[in-house]
Amino acid sequence: IWVFFIFFNIITLLTFALSAYGLQKGVDVSVYAVLVTVVVKMLLCMTVALVFILKGLVEDKWVFITNFFLLYLLYTVFEVYNLIYNLRDQKKIENR
Repeated sequence: IWVFFIFFNIITLLTFALSAYGLQKGVDVSVYAVLVTVVVKMLLCMTVALVFILKGLVEDKWVFITNFFLLYLLYTVFEVYNLIYNLRDQKKIENR
């Protein structure tokens, strides 16, 4: 299970960095950057889960899928919360 924590930390860090880069570039780029990073993260996570299941690296598939996507949901909620927080800060700065 530690492998998944490390995996999700790395993926979340990369997607957050790309999203933050897009937010700095402007409004039009930021929307696409956030959407692309969320979709890429979802596809990458689904691919990793599928590989683990098809290779037979897990004993109980349903427990694995439940645990894996609960971690995915937790990290995604964290990422979205931080992006919204950063957008609020950016909007406050622009309104000054």
